[in-house]
Amino acid sequence: MKLQVKTTFDFGKLARKMPDILKGTSSTVAKQWQTETEKNIDSQRGRDGSKLLDNTTYTKSLKGQNKPVMVDRGWLYQSIKASGDTLSMNAYGWWNHTGKEPGYKKRPKRPFIGVSKGHPSYESNSKEVMKGISKDIGKALKK
Repeated sequence: MKLQVKTTFDFGKLARKMPDILKGTSSTVAKQWQTETEKNIDSQRGRDGSKLLDNTTYTKSLKGQNKPVMVDRGWLYQSIKASGDTLSMNAYGWWNHTGKEPGYKKRPKRPFIGVSKGHPSYESNSKEVMKGISKDIGKALKK
């Protein structure tokens, strides 16, 4: 008696496609973070939904400026770009996010890049990413 087993999936194909799946996922996350970072600046909220610290209001008022935090000339906002699996922006965006600027005194920390677990958009973004991964894995498994 012969036993014959036929499969409708190919783990070898999945293994070959995994780098592309992960790169696509990283690209999706970078685009989501660009959108969420821009929303955070627009709404003056941090990545966790809390209000951004505005320690510069007094200084700005002395200069006659009345624009919100990190919106002065719009250069930071315009520099936020998702390219492939990378999110890039002007260096001072990172300095605002971390509260550290090389060679200068400490800045107010304004963590605005992306979203954190407590943010309302976190769950919907995570579901979108997982749905994409599942779909891509399903495609890659098919013979």
